[in-house]
Amino acid sequence: MVMGQGAPSGNFDAVVLGGGPAGLAASILMSGAGLKTACADPLFRQLRDRPDSFRDARTIALLQGAIRMLERIDVWPHMQARSAPLWVMRVEDHTERWPGAPAMDFRADELGDEPFGYNIPMPVIVGALWNRALACDNLELIDDAAAEINIGADAARLTLDSGRIISGRLLAAADGRNSPARKAAGIKVNRWAYDQTAIALTFTHELPHDDTSVEFHRPPGPFTIIPLPGDNSALVWVERPEEARRLMALDDEALAAIMQEHMHGRLGRITHIGPRNAFPVAGLTARDYAARRTALVGESAHVLPPIGAQGLNLGMRDAALLSELAAEAHRWDGDPGGSELIAEYDRRRRRDIFPRTAAVDFLNRSLLFGGFPPLQGLRALGLTALKSLPALRRGLMSQGLVPDEDLPAIMRRA
Repeated sequence: MVMGQGAPSGNFDAVVLGGGPAGLAASILMSGAGLKTACADPLFRQLRDRPDSFRDARTIALLQGAIRMLERIDVWPHMQARSAPLWVMRVEDHTERWPGAPAMDFRADELGDEPFGYNIPMPVIVGALWNRALACDNLELIDDAAAEINIGADAARLTLDSGRIISGRLLAAADGRNSPARKAAGIKVNRWAYDQTAIALTFTHELPHDDTSVEFHRPPGPFTIIPLPGDNSALVWVERPEEARRLMALDDEALAAIMQEHMHGRLGRITHIGPRNAFPVAGLTARDYAARRTALVGESAHVLPPIGAQGLNLGMRDAALLSELAAEAHRWDGDPGGSELIAEYDRRRRRDIFPRTAAVDFLNRSLLFGGFPPLQGLRALGLTALKSLPALRRGLMSQGLVPDEDLPAIMRRA
């Protein structure tokens, strides 16, 4: 149900602030578990009134845990036809530094009979989750923003821009990297910046991609092509900010020529380039992932460079775990925002988020500062070992996908 700004005040078991993919997933899961839930985001006006106007050039590689969750909440069937499987993830060193690192293929069939995951356009993800949320009986979607957030001993109280007041025993802060809900809870963050800008776009090409993602490691950052249905792919291209500005100003023909050069002929001639987005590459991690009835979900908790398909997959695990813990508390007539739940969520998300943030940060910095021979040598040694030792390679792939026992229940294999 979508409510406008004139709706009456209300008390909820859970309030989700932020209606991106992770926030919508958390809302669907908690409402489906019987919690009276509200999700607020001014974006909902656009999704309600002009759903076809939502534009975002990014695509997202969702790994199997997230796909299983989407299957179980009946969202995946509405995405699948517009997604492409990821059967091979290839890494190639084009830093031109000594010692060189070997090209490395990570193959999903080394682990089993399913792909690593699927690459999906962001508008498809948001649209499918939005339509599923509309069908939830126990969920109110509010097209408004929070003007004021006060967190008390028993509930979080939100005054919306419209003047409406809502409260929830649990507040899920899915409101982005500059999260007002996180600030209201008194949670501090560590932020850092890279001298990089990422360009995201989609394109059509002459040769098949064979369901293979290729990450070209270059001194300015990764240049990553990710398959889409048919002879289409997505590109995430990390460059120094001044070079990214120059590239964004080029016409499609000039940009395609540079892309083909960086791809070393892998996909043949580029025949069409879609809209482009550019955004600064940055990092953020919260010092706590939950406090004072507030649990951080998505980019309010963690922001990573676009390496290794970690960002939204972490956000989906945030949503799944929070919903699982809140549902358990609700089932036993407990408090979904009580101190025990908050402490357990913080402990389990810290164990997942911290090592992945550190690993991605290291990989990105090893490209930026890899002219330092010991650092480049460490990269080369690591990739050589992975190429030579299948057991080590399979172990790394398993950890990258997250072992079943570390996943929330809704993300595990049947």
